[in-house]
Amino acid sequence: YRQAKLLRKLNIPYLIFGQSVGPLNSPWSRWFAKKTFLGAKAIHLRDEESISILKKWGIQNFTQGTDPALSWLQTQKERNLKKQNILLLSLRNWPGFKLKNWLELSKPINEWAKKKNLKPMLLSMEPNSPKEKELFKAFPWEIYYPQSAREAFLAFQKANAAFTMRLHASV
Repeated sequence: YRQAKLLRKLNIPYLIFGQSVGPLNSPWSRWFAKKTFLGAKAIHLRDEESISILKKWGIQNFTQGTDPALSWLQTQKERNLKKQNILLLSLRNWPGFKLKNWLELSKPINEWAKKKNLKPMLLSMEPNSPKEKELFKAFPWEIYYPQSAREAFLAFQKANAAFTMRLHASV
């Protein structure tokens, strides 16, 4: 919202691309989202639920299509990258999920990785997030900090297996 507000103030048009709307669980989140979408010159949405929300808000300037990552994925499939014995883990700090829960989850992950002869490795999707850093400290695994979305994508491609809580970022 802040970026959109600044762009409007500077009279710089912006577009919203490859987006889903939600979850919008509070009046504040709905207000911020609506303000952000109302100011966009163009909007590209990924799903019917998001279209329904924008229509309820009276917003009509949108198109619908696939997640942009899916288009990119098709070109990347042709690459023959050597697989590594890595179980790539893309975890996110989940509301209500306590450190105790994460540590309980790490046990079966370690067991499965050992059985498959894979080395667990955490993939940082938010390297500047103090919450992510705090969460990752609890695990004995190596942490990979990609410098771009492309590097993160290549890490997924090289890994023999992945466990992720970030569906859209992982696709």
